[in-house]
Amino acid sequence: MTTTRRHEVLNEAGTIKDFLELTGIKPVGEGVTRKGPMLTFFGRISPTAAAEILGSFNDHNRVRRDGATLEYAQSIHDKDWEDTGIPVLFDEHGQLVDGQHRLAACVIAKKSITTLIVFGVDFSSYRAIDRGKKRKLSDDLHTDGHAWAPDRAKLISFLYRERTGNLIAKLTAYPLNPSQGDALTIDSEDSLGPQIDQSLHFVYGYGRTWHPRKMISRALTAYLFIKLNAIHQPAACQYLHQLITGTIPEGAAADNPVTNVRNRLLDVDTKDKLKAARKLLILIAGWNRFCAYGNRAVGTFIVPKLHKQNGMDLKLTELPALKKPSRKVQQSTIEWFNDKFSLESTLISGSNSAEKFLERSQARSKDVTTQAGRLRPKLEH
Repeated sequence: MTTTRRHEVLNEAGTIKDFLELTGIKPVGEGVTRKGPMLTFFGRISPTAAAEILGSFNDHNRVRRDGATLEYAQSIHDKDWEDTGIPVLFDEHGQLVDGQHRLAACVIAKKSITTLIVFGVDFSSYRAIDRGKKRKLSDDLHTDGHAWAPDRAKLISFLYRERTGNLIAKLTAYPLNPSQGDALTIDSEDSLGPQIDQSLHFVYGYGRTWHPRKMISRALTAYLFIKLNAIHQPAACQYLHQLITGTIPEGAAADNPVTNVRNRLLDVDTKDKLKAARKLLILIAGWNRFCAYGNRAVGTFIVPKLHKQNGMDLKLTELPALKKPSRKVQQSTIEWFNDKFSLESTLISGSNSAEKFLERSQARSKDVTTQAGRLRPKLEH
């Protein structure tokens, strides 16, 4: 029976009997306990059943981590596995909500496990599971169906720090990183959510032509796109295009502002704890100089410096204001934007890239066989 048909059966009938038959889970003990819409029972899950669940009922889970999977598999293989009473959770349609690492470990160890199972939970309950270090914001974003969840999480963190005054460093009483709730609220805002999508589609629209990974991260570039795009879209696209590709427009000076920025970014110490803040200051200073001179020669220009006082406080507590391009720069960038650049095609490319990424990610979540073949030999050593 195909995966689609499996889901149809559960959507139409939605009975525990259908679920057990389709997954191969064998109930053990004294039967099923019902509490509201949820059914609780002990079940024996064989490696075959575990692989079936991961392959057919695991459409929206986070990426499995090899370390946790191998740790569980080792315990099962060595017969040290103990049921902690933490259940494997499924929603009312049989979708796996929590427990994929245990199921993958069962497949790798080639041994069955008996565990508590709860069928019929609300799928959104995953947000309250494995909090703290175990489940990150990027995990929640991935579960919600967002591509490039780690970069999206970093971008949301930049936006949160901007709001709380901690974009440069921790200067206010607010925490440096948002809580899960604050972050997901930012991501779902009517005004900001689409901008987050567009900015990530912009940077990922460059695909294999993206070279400056060590120079500037995609998340920081996406943050800059949101800020600059609100000021002047053609100028923002040209500035970032030159920054990403390293290309110099015809007639531009060799020591134009963007080339200067690229060189300075590469000089930032990778071990510097304030690396992102220093790079952001360079990017802003470069943008302001670009707004004044376009691609004319500028030589060097001043970038505000971060100096620590007493080992803690920073002299610079506010970012420089982002300037608006001069009329001459606006006209030249509009001409470039209309003649040489297509934002629409870049965004479409990024959107297509997101769809392919999610397809590959979902395939990896379902494909436990490859993971088992890769990790199983480690159990023998």
